[in-house]
Amino acid sequence: MYFTKSIITYVTMMILTIYLTISLGNKIEQFIYSISKAGKAEFFLEKALVIFKQKWSKENKKAVSQILALSWKRFNLHPTKILAVWGHESGFKFTVVSKPNFDGSYDTGLGQINSNSYYWIYSNAKDFIVKNKIYDMYYILKYKNLKNVRFNALLSAIHLGGLNKQFNNNHIAMLTAYNSGKPRQLYGKYLLYYNKVMKNYFLIVNEDNNV
Repeated sequence: MYFTKSIITYVTMMILTIYLTISLGNKIEQFIYSISKAGKAEFFLEKALVIFKQKWSKENKKAVSQILALSWKRFNLHPTKILAVWGHESGFKFTVVSKPNFDGSYDTGLGQINSNSYYWIYSNAKDFIVKNKIYDMYYILKYKNLKNVRFNALLSAIHLGGLNKQFNNNHIAMLTAYNSGKPRQLYGKYLLYYNKVMKNYFLIVNEDNNV
């Protein structure tokens, strides 16, 4: 009888130990993620989705947060600046397609990537990922569908990051080049575009002093 109770006690303690180990491990993992670039990116993405009243799947949020973190790490472009652009371009409705532009082209998806610019933006993104051996992003390139939020986010984030690097962190040059293909002076429609993006930026950043 005593032996049986000892076995039961031992098994119970083992189960409890395993449970606590797993639970503690998960909490540590969650904490590490929360302070990582991807974790911080997801925090701001969540804020943006609330502001624009959009709901994404958990999987899409996690994947896009990793993409934002990539651009942050490689190009020193903070996620809030990319999110501000996406907010203006599509309102985070990632299947939206624009009306035809004056040249007959159209803009698609989260970052409203232009049909005339798509192939070289895709090629640049692919070259960047292959050159830098960013293996965990390879699968996204296979989608080749601008209405796929991960594919569009990857192309848009790398394009914005590349422009940010090209223009030495000049926010005005980056935004106007993204909008029109080359940097512009802030007047007319370019000033309007810049102001709308910046309005989104301050809404997303809010009072967070770590940006």
